[in-house]
Amino acid sequence: MAKNIIVGTGFSGMLAHLILGDGATVFGATNTIEIQGAHRQFLLNKLLGAKANSSTVLKNHLQKMQLHDRLIAGGNGSIWGGFVNASAISDTARALLKSAGIYLIPLRYHQTGSIDSKTQIYQLQLPLGRVLNPADLITQIQEAYLQTIQVLPDGQVLLQWRGLKSPHIQEQACESLVLAVGVVQLIDLLYRSGYLSNGDALELSEYRYQLRPTFKGAKMQENAIVIRVNILRGLLHFFGIQHYPNFFSWCDRLIPFALDQIFWNEKVSRSFFVDEGALSTSVGKQDVISQFGDSVHYCNLRINGLDANQFLKNISPSIIGLGMAFVDQKTPGPISNDILSDALKKIANEE
Repeated sequence: MAKNIIVGTGFSGMLAHLILGDGATVFGATNTIEIQGAHRQFLLNKLLGAKANSSTVLKNHLQKMQLHDRLIAGGNGSIWGGFVNASAISDTARALLKSAGIYLIPLRYHQTGSIDSKTQIYQLQLPLGRVLNPADLITQIQEAYLQTIQVLPDGQVLLQWRGLKSPHIQEQACESLVLAVGVVQLIDLLYRSGYLSNGDALELSEYRYQLRPTFKGAKMQENAIVIRVNILRGLLHFFGIQHYPNFFSWCDRLIPFALDQIFWNEKVSRSFFVDEGALSTSVGKQDVISQFGDSVHYCNLRINGLDANQFLKNISPSIIGLGMAFVDQKTPGPISNDILSDALKKIANEE
């Protein structure tokens, strides 16, 4: 029996690993291209980025709602921009990042290819100017796809898992389980484990998001958090390249175009439900509501009116959830600072 198991190798899984240390076993995917049962239902890939697959029992019948499942080492962190609201993280959080060799770099065109409207957004970088990929900091990963969880009579949590290329089910019990998986994989895991069923109501929220072309010298939108990326940095991000080469920084001085990522100070929610083995939105309402999920910062999962943290606690107090599903984002913009603060609160007991 293991004492602590972390499931997930994205940003949340990396944080759990940094806080708990090597005494915790990390389960997750490192190469899911050949995973059994892989499909394109919730796929999120970029042309030149590391390729991943999605693997869920639930099908995707969502309309005007885009959710993602990215099973690969680093998760969404293998293709993200690495942004964090530095004004919203504690000294303890800064010390944790520093101890792992993660640098807080202010947004400057010549360093990150971007600027922000409030001078409080920073980029998380590793040495040599590389945007943080969480997989680089997790020392050992047990190649595994978590099939189901159940609570044993003695309070231990039993994990049923399989290798990425094998249908053979293996079992592992633990005293404490950290679920650091993405929103879609969390919902599907609860469904596979029998804790969700047809008819259950779900809800997510996000700050309204807009991507707008502009000029580098244009006035930024007020009453919103704006991250302005030069057009070359924007193209690199679009294609899945995280590093910003010095050559591009030099070329960028000659190009006036940019893209604004606008996070409006307006939170919106979207309800959906489990329906006959699929995630579905309400029929008949999609022509009057806007697209949801474009920010990829959807959070605060509620299940039948109960927030995801309490839902897991009702299953077992030995199960902790980390990630977007388990935080109610406080301000528009990056959500990584919310996840970082939540991880320290739950695992390191920081107030």
